[in-house]
Amino acid sequence: MRSICQLLIVGLVSVTVAAAGGLAAERPVRLSGSVQNLLVGAKISGNLESFNKGLRGAADHMVYNPQQAEFVQPSEWHEYGVGYGQNLGVVPQERPAWWMAEWSEPVQANWISLTGAYPNQRQPDTAWKIEIRRNGQWTTHASGVAGWYDSGQYAWGGPDTEPVTLDALRVSVFSKDESTPLKSIHFRGEPGRSWIVARLTHDNVVMPAPFQARITPLTAPVMAGQPVAFDGSGSTIAAGEFTWDFGDGSTAEGKRVEHRFQQPGIRQVALTVSDGKHRHTVLAIVRVHTPETLHVPQVHLDTDQKNEQDDQHYFGYALFSELDVLGVNSVHHGGGQELVNYREILHVLDLAQRSGLPEHRVPLIFRGADVRLSPPASGNWYDTEPEVSDASDAILAAARGASPTNPVWVVPVGPGTNVASAILQARAEGLELKDRLRVIWLGGSNNAIIREFNGNNDPWSMVVIAHSGLETWIVPAPVGARVAMDKRKEGHLYADNPLGQYLKQIMPDRNKALYDASALSAIISMRLDLGWIKQVEQVDVAGPDHDYAWTRSEDPAAVRVIREIDQRAMQQDLFGTMKGNPTRLIGVAER
Repeated sequence: MRSICQLLIVGLVSVTVAAAGGLAAERPVRLSGSVQNLLVGAKISGNLESFNKGLRGAADHMVYNPQQAEFVQPSEWHEYGVGYGQNLGVVPQERPAWWMAEWSEPVQANWISLTGAYPNQRQPDTAWKIEIRRNGQWTTHASGVAGWYDSGQYAWGGPDTEPVTLDALRVSVFSKDESTPLKSIHFRGEPGRSWIVARLTHDNVVMPAPFQARITPLTAPVMAGQPVAFDGSGSTIAAGEFTWDFGDGSTAEGKRVEHRFQQPGIRQVALTVSDGKHRHTVLAIVRVHTPETLHVPQVHLDTDQKNEQDDQHYFGYALFSELDVLGVNSVHHGGGQELVNYREILHVLDLAQRSGLPEHRVPLIFRGADVRLSPPASGNWYDTEPEVSDASDAILAAARGASPTNPVWVVPVGPGTNVASAILQARAEGLELKDRLRVIWLGGSNNAIIREFNGNNDPWSMVVIAHSGLETWIVPAPVGARVAMDKRKEGHLYADNPLGQYLKQIMPDRNKALYDASALSAIISMRLDLGWIKQVEQVDVAGPDHDYAWTRSEDPAAVRVIREIDQRAMQQDLFGTMKGNPTRLIGVAER
């Protein structure tokens, strides 16, 4: 059995290295898990409590330890702020709101990274100042209005920056003038990306390669025992070393290689290209088939797993179904919760393994975006800056390994940030996703992306998806809510195993909607023509200028909104599957 611990791999974190003078240079790099965050050993304090306007979190809740891949204090939101929406009035610079770290002995640092406010609590008129102290003397390191504090990131330094010596760091916010009040002020932490003070060296900073490895997408299903050609000639390097790892213990060298997978299953194929100084790796997720699995729907899950109880049911349903689960992504649910959701994925997977999930059904797990996308100034979806993560890369890997005869369903049941980012990355790469990926999203209200939790938490991402040209389906939350469970009356439906007991335990003592499961049931129904989808409407999806509404469309390629479902059949399949009686998909002929 694959250990859950093997999945807890410390990821690399995208940041921006600043030039020696402290001004950010356009050189995106990654910090490794070897970075020592000096804040971990500091005394952390703040004065937000003194405003008597409520309190969110604590001063040390944003501090992240890259070496342990976790925050130093458990917290759902990893923030420190006054109460949501609270107005502090005018706060003068002489008496600011502040956060501070102090060391008992001076430290040397050439890296400081901080994250500002959540995107739903913008701070365009808030002034800020970053100060460092040495021998009792405070000096201003940086200051301004809005900037990074207005839902952005502050990053100073890099491995080539001369270290500064300090024994304290203070971050203050205050009114920009005598008439501007402060409202809803807070600081937030992002895993590995912010609230890090460190002495960086080239050993723990990974500089980007000046080229990219590329795998040409496959054109046909991969069959066990049969040769498959892999092509890396599209890589943007004239000459170099091309190393392939096929995920089954086999490797090969060369731009173009041939391989036979002897056993069926899901494999992560990696191509690493090196020029002797730099390396770049690209992935493809490949389903190795037998004739019986050729037409089984392939799904890539994308979940804010800790948000509500329906997320855990959705994951358990997928694991014990006969769907091919290529991977599972974590994502935020508004900004700042990705790590909590990632850990819950691991927890549910562990329970599933202890409940009899076979080894070959244990999927790959990928960490995703922790912040939402922002509409670009142009208003054009394709100008959006993606939130690149292991999860968005994994979606592209699934697309490269997919056969056009059986595209992969990506199933976001939270914000669509990871999926939209993958679409934007593919566009930049020149990777055609049409006929390789399909999307079905659980979210939105009856007539718009917004006015519902998932949609509100990143509405622009769904605009990107809807306008991308991919086949896209939406199960509005009010429709998905019809699949429900009242454990007071129906508790016997839960499996008598660790996963079933956990799912029953976390459910409230009332009728509770299990929204997310309906998206998976819809895929099963479409594959087998079961009739669980009763009514579908084609729509056009608008952006913020039209309140993210969708309106009826006659275009056959428009987004499809599921309006009516057979909720009873979907509920029965959900709980029957987790009791070991899944709807048969393996060995079913193409319809």
